[in-house]
Amino acid sequence: MRLPWPANSPDMNPIEENIWGTIARAVRNIIDPPTTVNELAAAVNEEWSNLAQENINHRIIGMPRRVNALLRSRGHRTGY
Repeated sequence: MRLPWPANSPDMNPIEENIWGTIARAVRNIIDPPTTVNELAAAVNEEWSNLAQENINHRIIGMPRRVNALLRSRGHRTGY
């Protein structure tokens, strides 16, 4: 049975698309980069805690636009 909308649409996941990208760039720019899994986890947690609330608010405010774009595209890619 096919669902009428994508179950895991990346267009509807601002955390996956934007926030993780921001954190990944920040971790890559660390002067002394992590070399172990534990160091990487600590670096990701540190960068997560350093995220500006404005960045998160911007993603929340943009959700109605994402939903409308997804509805207009009938579940296909939207460009977000």
